[in-house]
This record gives sequence, structure tokens and C-alpha cells, in this order.
Amino acid sequence: MEAAVHDNRPMLLKHIDRILNEKVRPAGLETIAPLHVEAWEVTDDAGPVAGVPGAGAPVPFSVAMSSHTPYRTFTVPGDWGPAWGTTWFRVSVQIPAELRGEHLELDIDLGWASHSPGFQAEGLVRTPDGSILKAINPRNQWVPVSPTLLDDAGRLTLYIEAASNPLLLGVPPFQPTAAGSRFTQSCAPLYTFRTARLVRVHDQVRALAADVDTLLGLARTLPEDSPRMWKVLIGTSEAIDRLDPANVRAAAAEVRELLRPLLATPADHDAVTLGVIGHAHIDSAWLWPVRESRRKAVRTLANVIRLLEDGSPMIFALPAAQHAAWVKEEDPALFERLKTQVEAGRIVPVGGSWVEPDAVLPSGESLVRQLTEGTAFFRDELGAVCHEIWLPDSFGYTGALPQIAHLAGYDNFLTQKISWNQVDVFPHHTLWWEGIDGTRIFTHFPPADTYGAEASAEQIQHAQRNFKEKGRATTELFLYGYGDGGGGPVREMLDRIERSQDLAGSPRMEHMTSEEFFNRARTEYSTAPVWVGELYLEKHRGTLTSHAATKRGNREAEAALREAETWCTTAWVRGLLADDVYPAALLRRLWRATLLCQFHDILPGSSIAWVYEEAETALQRVIATARALATSARRALADQTPTALLSEPAPAAPRRTLPPPEHNAAPGDAPCRLVFNTAPASQFVDGVEIPPLGAALVTAADASAKAEQTDVVITRLEDGGAILTVDDAHAELDASGAVVSLSFNVDGSRQEIIPPGQRLGCLQIANDFPNEWDAWDLDPFYRASIHELPGRLVETRAENGAAQAVVEVPFGNSHARLTWTLTGDRIDLRADVSWHEKEKLLKLAFPVDVHTDSATYGAQFGHVRRPTHENTSWDAYRFEVCAHKWIQLGEPGRGVGIDNDATYGWDITRHPRKGGGTWSLVRASLLRSARFPDPNQDQGDHLFRFSVLPSAGTRQAREAAYRLDLPVWECAAPGDAVGVVPLVTATGAVIESLHPADDDSGDVLVRLYEAEGVRTRVTLRSEDLVGAVGTDLHGHPDSTLGVDIAPVTGETGAWGFELHPFGIATVRMSQKPKHAGGH
Repeated sequence: MEAAVHDNRPMLLKHIDRILNEKVRPAGLETIAPLHVEAWEVTDDAGPVAGVPGAGAPVPFSVAMSSHTPYRTFTVPGDWGPAWGTTWFRVSVQIPAELRGEHLELDIDLGWASHSPGFQAEGLVRTPDGSILKAINPRNQWVPVSPTLLDDAGRLTLYIEAASNPLLLGVPPFQPTAAGSRFTQSCAPLYTFRTARLVRVHDQVRALAADVDTLLGLARTLPEDSPRMWKVLIGTSEAIDRLDPANVRAAAAEVRELLRPLLATPADHDAVTLGVIGHAHIDSAWLWPVRESRRKAVRTLANVIRLLEDGSPMIFALPAAQHAAWVKEEDPALFERLKTQVEAGRIVPVGGSWVEPDAVLPSGESLVRQLTEGTAFFRDELGAVCHEIWLPDSFGYTGALPQIAHLAGYDNFLTQKISWNQVDVFPHHTLWWEGIDGTRIFTHFPPADTYGAEASAEQIQHAQRNFKEKGRATTELFLYGYGDGGGGPVREMLDRIERSQDLAGSPRMEHMTSEEFFNRARTEYSTAPVWVGELYLEKHRGTLTSHAATKRGNREAEAALREAETWCTTAWVRGLLADDVYPAALLRRLWRATLLCQFHDILPGSSIAWVYEEAETALQRVIATARALATSARRALADQTPTALLSEPAPAAPRRTLPPPEHNAAPGDAPCRLVFNTAPASQFVDGVEIPPLGAALVTAADASAKAEQTDVVITRLEDGGAILTVDDAHAELDASGAVVSLSFNVDGSRQEIIPPGQRLGCLQIANDFPNEWDAWDLDPFYRASIHELPGRLVETRAENGAAQAVVEVPFGNSHARLTWTLTGDRIDLRADVSWHEKEKLLKLAFPVDVHTDSATYGAQFGHVRRPTHENTSWDAYRFEVCAHKWIQLGEPGRGVGIDNDATYGWDITRHPRKGGGTWSLVRASLLRSARFPDPNQDQGDHLFRFSVLPSAGTRQAREAAYRLDLPVWECAAPGDAVGVVPLVTATGAVIESLHPADDDSGDVLVRLYEAEGVRTRVTLRSEDLVGAVGTDLHGHPDSTLGVDIAPVTGETGAWGFELHPFGIATVRMSQKPKHAGGH
């Protein structure tokens, strides 16, 4: 025996690595024969790539296997696949009779890069009868061969639907590309089909490769002074030296026996347990269109089901009901196989949502519908009940989510995205997360810091070492499987997990469902620490602004759906809809289309151009259809038998005449107009109060009286500025169009809004080139270059009892037109921007004379208060935040509200005030122009609306913001009309939605929330509905999740209940029996 040399760790690691990758792995496959390959390049007859072979859209398998389909012989290697195209390959091979009992596979390489699995070409393999065999992806290119697949002559024939999706997140990343749109893509082939062969699998060699891979990874990741590391390293090196590099197969079994003791040494007694669960995070759209996500869902589940049907012990998490719905539509047979695995407990639906949405931008009601729609699909189609909210990749999480989750029946939450924080490291991995209302939800951040682990030794060790609850908790969750573009777990991952389940030097690994994990984690660590409030992500702040048109479309779709449901429900209950049928199926389709557009790479603005071409069209279709439904229902209500207005209308809001919205169909000069109000607070038109969710008659006399009461004075100044006065409201603009003074009469004294020497309404522009992730990130460096854009006051006019001023702002290649409208109680700003800049950020400044170190921001089902100082890094790096509908700043006796109709990104900074104290600079982020992934992001025309309200508390700011989102709707009134009584009213809470229960019972669900952050007594009233019962968010009566409701003593048609601060209540009510003549 030769004497040992001085052992050197890098030398030994390199020795093992080279033998493994250059000798052992290749020896696992033995070529038997090349495949005969034929190709049919799908070609579109029309559209942007018409006539380009292989660039066509997907076609059904029935077309691909038709005898009329013109396949041609394809030589491997050979180029194929323009961007986004589809090529069908027909592959065949004769299987020798003597090999039909052997372990045979096909080895197919469509031309993949060595990196970025899930982001490249993919294929779906079908048998001649159309059955899905499996998918082929980067790092997963094997196809099973069995005697049952052969024809009578022993020949194997398979069809591969190959998608030539371009690799857009390349090396280096974040480079502008024209490939993200069908209108600008290249039509040249992207890929080279490199390999197509029949192989014999040598199982012992393949197993040896897995053994060595596991031990090599362990040796690489253990500390250099670890005795276990040296034992594994030297033992593995000595074992593989028994191999003859020219004939690895001969000694594979022997070497495996030498390695067995190293793999059999059990894990330390105190080792952490990783609960491993297979996962494939499929982005519903991102660097590919929705069309490809549909196919990715099919391909991914084909791979997962193949592994399970072949005997894998894996448990696989299936998030996003939309993906399962796509599979059902695309391939019903695969969906049935999916159901079988769900019933067996091997595929476990998780999350309960329709898609994995952005968790900051959608409204509260939208987040509710994500859960009600997703839960219903999983329950009805797969017989599954989810137990957790599963959002591993959203860009921050609203503080309203714990209560929404709890009321939907979910008491666990998972994400890993907060590990992406730029500066501050989140202090926990297992915790209780407390929302804005006080609801707590058990939460886990997988310490591996990824939702798509390869189960490498590095990731396994990081998961254990990084776990912040070591010593107090013993179990964490570990998600493995290729994601983003799908693909899911592969055999090599499962091999590593199998060998690492109980391995010295490694954490234990145990297959478990997320429910099993959460039950175990909650039991062992019920006293986990508490994090209060939103989960803010110190990254991807630019997603609050990118692709502004999609964000506007989403806000308008949410409003239109509220209108449609409110008025259709009201008309339906009163028997006024055509055929007495509520359009439930249509509204569900509209909601699901909207929910898809709220996916966390669509609504945030971080996808390719193709995605937005489709999303904006889809949202406009939702808006138009929902508004048409609402219009039809309101016309039916307008034609009903006259009825009196409520005897006790809601408390009056500040009187204000609203201009009709663009979609308003009312004749402005009609002698009598019936004005409908969908907002949850009263609106005033020509001095007439329009009750929430009801309608009132407005006459020409009302309009005349209102005009006579309003005093409008406009004075042009010699320096080019102007003074606007409406009643007691006063605004002075300088020649550039900025507001230099804005004051109102508040309780008998004048209150100036603008700090001394400041200018309100100035556009500001800055360079916007973040360190990475262009469309996602907004880094603080923009502040170094931000500057004001000078404008010019070009016009003043009096209109509809208001004073208006128009400002033109040319800059760069762009132009803005700002229209100020001063009324007696506010100033409104409409900004029309034609935007043609690159890598710039456009903001709008609102300096306000308020001394405060915090501000209140509208949020889902409530509001959140954030500091405006920068005392800590946590404060400083929260420099861009989200507001829904409104912002309010206040000091004792003084407040300012700023409302918006579709702007989400804001920053607020504090500045010293002349004469003492501080003032606050509030800035809205209007537009960005990142160049990746959409090089033409936001180019074009945009509209923004804002209102500035004096002496506004949170209630005034919120109610005015609802009016901005939900303007009144008018129609010519029948001669005997009086008004429309609301179907239901509430005092003490805001009605957020009104719609029928989805069980065909005829019951109605009313969703309300307490909006001020105070305990309150809510009174619900209705003349049409009876039997109010508290329910969960799904409308199911529940004594623990629903509020406790009782009739109000001495009042008919009234029910009362308590709501805690920011509490949400869903109330189920039944219809009264319909009587002759209806309502």
C-alpha cells in the first residue's frame, strides 16, 4: 500500500468533481441508436409573423398528428424555432427485441443553454393517441420508453410540441430586447436541436453519480476543520479511485458499496429538520405571455405526475387555481391524472388563491376575491382544502392580509421574498404576523431564501445555518423544484434528498405537506415573536409605478365591477332584471380576468410588452362589460315605480358638484336627471344629496340655484400668474402654473395649505437607472438628479361653478398639460402627460404646511400610519411606499388630504420651516421608463387625477377618494320618479361590496369594514332583505369567523353588531318574498 500524501482539500474536491462530471455521469447513458426526426413548423396565416415558418401560435394535437400535416425530415443537429414559435417534432426509432426488457430512455436536447432552466425552449411529449408522456426542459431531457409504447413492429413514435421561447434574462441580465413583443421580435431560429438518441440507462452508474454528487456537496459545504468533512472527502476520493475511467460501469456497484458507510452515518441528534416539498413557482405571465404560462402549467404538471406515477415519494405543492383551471382546459386527461394524485395526497393544492397576486396594489375586495375564487375552484374541482396563504414571490405584503386570510379560513402564511431586502435583514423566519386590525397569522419564511431550490448541498446547509429560530424551533420548510418558468422537481433533486434525509453533517430532510409543517411548527413554537404591520419589501419599489396604464385599468376595473354588482344586485332583488336572472357567470368571468391581471408580475409592471398588450385589452373589456351591466341595471331601476328616498340618509359629506365622468351617459341638459351614487358616502350634485348606493332626482331648478349660490372670480396678474377665488377658497398661481398659495376658510379663519416659499403642483424629473431589475427597482440615487420642470400658465376660465387654470409643461421629448379646478372645498388637478423619455422618473410635488413625523396612507380595508422621518435604516429605506386612493397628514387642528384615482407610489420627506417647525413634501410617482423587460415601458399618453382637501381628517380624505373613484352616473328621469332607495345602508362602517351568494340560494352578501381604526357599533338597514347573519368571506355562516348580529330593538329592518378597529364583516341576508308589482 502506497503511503498517503499530504491531503489538500481543493485538490481532492477538484479530483472528485472532474471524475464525476467527465467520467461517471456520461457512463450512465449508453447510446443505442439515433432517432429519426421529422419537423412541422407551425406557420400563421395572419398577424405580425404571418408566413414565417415555425413562428406560428400553438395548434391542437389533432392538427399536429393529422395525415395532412406536412412533416419534413429534420437533420440533427439542426436549427429551429423563431421566437415564440411552435415546432412539432415527430421522433421514431426501432427498438431491438433483445433490448425491450432493458431500462431504455430517449435523450433529447433541443438546444438549451447551461443556465436559466424554465426560461428557454421547452417541449411536451405525447404518444400517437394524444396522451401526455412528460415534458422536456433544460436539465430534464429524458423521456421514458416502455414496451407498451411500441407498435406491433416494435417501433416507438412520439410527438414533441416544442415551444421556442426566447431566453430574455440572459448573461449579462437586464439588457433591453425587442423579443418581448410579437411586433418587434426577430424571426430567425433561436435554437439548435443538438441531440436525439435512444439510450440504455445503467442504473448502478446513475446511482453512483448521485452518491458521489451528495458526498461531494457535503464535503464542499462543511467547515474545513470538521472531522466529518475530511472523512467524507478522503473516503469519497479513495472510493472513486477504484474506478477505471475507461470502464466506469464495471466497478460502479463496488464503489457504491465503499461509499455506503459514508452515506449511512446518521444526522446529529440536534440537527434541524427540513420539511421538503416539491414546488414549481410558475409566473402566470412575465418574460413570456399568458399563452405560454398555460402551456408551462401543463408541462410542469406532466413532469410532476410522471415522477409520482413512477414511484417518487415526493409531495408536490400546487399553488394558483388558475393554473389548474388551465390544465383542465388544455388537457382534460392530464387533469384527471392530477385529480388522482390530489386524492392520494401526493399533489397538495396550497394558497387558495386564483393566482399568486401582487399583495400591495390590488384593492381589499380584490384580495378577497382571489381567495374566494381560488378556494371554490380547488374545493369544487379537486376536492381540496387549503390551509395557508402561499405568496413566495410577491413584492411586499399589506397589513390587511392577516385578517383577510383568517376570515377566509387560512391561518398560516408563507413567503420568502422579504429575504430580498436591500439593507435590513428581517429578524425572524418563524413568527406571528399581526395585521392592522390585530389579527395574527402564523408565518414562515423558508430560511433557504428561495422557492426553487435544486436541493444542492449548499442550499441545504444554508437553510440550516440561516434558520434564525435554531434552539427554539427544530423544523423549517424547504421548497425545491425549478420555478418562475416552471419545470418543477427533477430526478437529481430527489436523489439528493433521498441520500440526505438522515446524513451526518446535514440537516434531516422529511417529505411533508405544508399543513403538516405548519401544524408541527405551530405546536413546537407557539410563542414565536410577533411582527406588527405591513411586510415592506426593501426592493422592487418601482413596481408601484411601472406600467401606469395597467394600474389605471385595474383601478377602473375594480370600480366597474363594484358598480355592476351593486346595481345588478339591487335590480335583481327587486325583480327588475331581464328574465329575473342575475348575471353571475358573466361577472365571475370578469372577476377572474381581473384577478389574472393582478398577478404579481402583471399588475406591478415587470413583464414583457406582449403581456401588457393583452392585459390592457383584457381590463378594458372588463370595464366596458361591467359598465354596460351597471348601466342596464340602473336603467331598469330608473324605470321602476317611484319610491321615496331614505328617511334617514347617511351623514352629509362636504357639498360639491362633480363633473360627469367620461363614461357617464346622462344628458347634461335634461330637465330632470336621476343621479346614481355607487360610493359608500353621500355625493352632492347641484346641491342635492345622492345617498350611498342609491339615487336621487336632480332638476334644472336645483342646478340654477346651485349656480347662483357659487361666487367665482378669476384675476390675471401682470407677471403672468392668476388668482382663482371660489366662495371662500383662494388659489394663486405663478406664471409657471405652480400654486404658490392655497387657502380655505376653516372654522371662520383662513388656513394656508402651502409652506412659505414653496410651490404646489410642480412636475419633477430624475434619472432612474437602478442597480438591477430595471422595471422593478427604484433606488434612492434618483434623488441626486431630481429637478423641477418649468411650465407656463396658458389659460384660466370659469366652468360649472368652479375656477380653472391650464398649464403647459414641455420637457425633453415629452409634454404635460395640467388642469387645476378650484371649488369651494378643494382643488383638483388633472394631469395629461405625453411621455417619451427613457430611464427617467416623473414625480408630482405637493408641499404641505403640516408639522408631523408620520403620515396616514389609505390601504385595503383601512389605513396604515408610517413615519416620515429617517431615524433608522428601516425608516430610511422605506423611501417609496404605497397608498390606496388617499394620503392624509395632520397636526392638531390642521390636516390635509391628497386623493388620487390611480397612483400608488409616493414619498414624503420633512423639511425645516421658516419661522420654526417643519413642513412635509409629498410626491406622487407618476411614470417611469425602464428599458427591461419592456424597452418601451409607459411610452405614450397618460391621465392622472388628484384632489387636495383642506382640514381633512382620515374620514374626509377617504370619502372624497371614493367619490373620485366612483363618480355619479346620471340618466334622464321618468316624469314621476323620486329616487331609488339603497338596497342596504350601514352606519359605523363602509360597505365595500354587495353581491349574491354563489350557492344559488338567492341570498345577498354585504361586505363592510370599520375604516377609522376605532371600535364601533354598526347598524345595517334594508327594506328588501331580512335575516342578517355573520359569515366568513365565502358567505358561509360561521360562529367564530362571522360577526354576532342581532335585530335592533324597536326598529324594523335594522340589525346591529360590533366591529373592532379595521374589522371586516361579511353579512348574509335573505330576500323577502317578492310581491306583486315589485319595488
